[in-house]
Amino acid sequence: MTVTIRGAARLETRAKVCRLALWTFIVVCALTFCLLLVVMARQLQLAYPPPQILALYGLGELLLWLVLLLGTIPVSLWLYRAHANLHEGSVGGLNYSPGWAVGSFFVPVANLFVPMKAMRDLHNRSNGEPADFAASSVGDVTSWWACHLAAVLLAFIVVVIALVPLITNAYWTTPPAATSVLGLLNILFWTGSAAYLLRIINAVTTAQAHGVSSAAVFE
Repeated sequence: MTVTIRGAARLETRAKVCRLALWTFIVVCALTFCLLLVVMARQLQLAYPPPQILALYGLGELLLWLVLLLGTIPVSLWLYRAHANLHEGSVGGLNYSPGWAVGSFFVPVANLFVPMKAMRDLHNRSNGEPADFAASSVGDVTSWWACHLAAVLLAFIVVVIALVPLITNAYWTTPPAATSVLGLLNILFWTGSAAYLLRIINAVTTAQAHGVSSAAVFE
């Protein structure tokens, strides 16, 4: 027997916006990746990349970060509603409130592990798993979080490499192509994070649309 989730329709509406944002982000990542490949090819030939390519790549990077930042809004709204649906549906043994599931992304140290645990809890409980199995590993959630952390770390390294010479007297001896490789890896991990997040959003939204096991509700 399943219990209907009253907020499932609202969750689906928010999921549609998330899909649009994430697919836009993936497309921008792909275009920026291709432009960076051209830049790196010129660097490996010890030639200066054409100004037009550098300008397009700079625009792509700017657009990538803009879409990433704007995309956090619909994803946060979806995440809040998905957790709220379980609480409003009286699902027992929940470990994370809707506010903390979203807010933990912005709290230092906690943002290294709480968002993954909250997403795993959401995925398992939405699919009818009892509280005892809420912390069970979910492949898509683990892959999403691994890609996310790797992307954030690489982005930090790239920013440090770019900023340190500008604000100090220190200079890096890192070849430009090496920095480009870090940039390529960064884009790949961002793409992987977005792709796995799409899978999670689809899985949770579909599961809640079909209702939650009454065993999970009344435990």
